Amino acid sequence: MSFTFNTDSSPCAIYTSGEWTVRKWDNGTLECWCVHNFDLSSHPNSDEMIQWSSGIQWYYYEYGSLQYPVTFISTPVCTYSQMSVVSGTAWLYTRVAGSTTRTPSVAAGRPTTARVNQIGGNIGFYAIGRWK
Repeated sequence: MSFTFNTDSSPCAIYTSGEWTVRKWDNGTLECWCVHNFDLSSHPNSDEMIQWSSGIQWYYYEYGSLQYPVTFISTPVCTYSQMSVVSGTAWLYTRVAGSTTRTPSVAAGRPTTARVNQIGGNIGFYAIGRWK
């Protein structure tokens, strides 16, 4: 699979909106990205545990989704990654798909008896789609 970026197009607008940076292109491409801090200190007991089988547990905490600063005309491709961690380690995964107005709902989980609600930090989001 290869991707080709149209070099004939140029940005027609680049701006910030809250924590988001937005770039609109003349050809209709729309990009936005941010690094969001998920503070778990206000949710000290909000993680849940799933028991898969005897001895195998999975704790998870659903961070939720973020609202895009603009509306895409169709659901964009949105990626996310853990940029920094306050404490602990976990895997990030999508709990609910994104939409034209919101990022996917992201959760952190780890297969251990250690609780996930001690994990906080920054998650970077990048979305690309169309504005026209």
